Amino acid sequence: MSTESNKEFTSPQLYLIALVLGMIAILMIKFSHSLTPVAVILIWPAFLCGANAVRQVARYGLGTGTSSIGYWGTAVGATMAFTSQFINPAYNFVSPYFEIFGALIVGAVTGICAQKIIKMKIPVMIRDSAVLASSTAIIAMFFLAMLTEYSAAVFTLDAYIIYPLIYIAITLAILHPFNGSMGAGENQRRTLRLSALEASMTTGLFGLIAILFSEALLLTGVSVILVSMAGFFIFAKRWFAAVKEDTYEFAWTGYPPAEH
Repeated sequence: MSTESNKEFTSPQLYLIALVLGMIAILMIKFSHSLTPVAVILIWPAFLCGANAVRQVARYGLGTGTSSIGYWGTAVGATMAFTSQFINPAYNFVSPYFEIFGALIVGAVTGICAQKIIKMKIPVMIRDSAVLASSTAIIAMFFLAMLTEYSAAVFTLDAYIIYPLIYIAITLAILHPFNGSMGAGENQRRTLRLSALEASMTTGLFGLIAILFSEALLLTGVSVILVSMAGFFIFAKRWFAAVKEDTYEFAWTGYPPAEH
């Protein structure tokens, strides 16, 4: 194994970080929406964790199946989060623990099915299917918390209409980093930096949605957008720096021809 790979974060390491910080972020919003600007930063590691899970599975030669594992894994996590809201829309004490750990278990079950029934023969399939699903549940629960007023202790029915958007936005942000980085020179550092960039873009999107969703969430939405924009510029700079370090040469291919 190369020195570079030895320096990589493992899936359990990233999941532990995402789980602890994600749970704190969700509970912060439950306590007070004024804490959302800080909480949104704590949810970004969950995106990196999910993107790394896609990377770990897809590196076994899935090719165009990178998107498939992304949609498959995130569907489990998002379904667990959304289904629980129909069962208990008031967000009682069980949430968000049930959704997050339930997604971990169901994700592992789908991984077992892939290994034993479909015979995919990917050693990390069970572990990273579970991590991917649970990471998605963490993010989905965060967005649902951000768009819900807990003071009333009632989940707004209007929030149901954004379930598809939450699912698609999370899925794209999780599956694309590896899909956009894969190739002979792909490495975890550059892929996760791209993941961080896309995480900030996604939270910025939901900051805008919060503004459109309710007048009561105007300040929350604006603050989330500002924090996400700051994160975007920081991560974009860091990601592009990694791209330049890993690129042999930049060649101009446009018109007019570059002057020498």
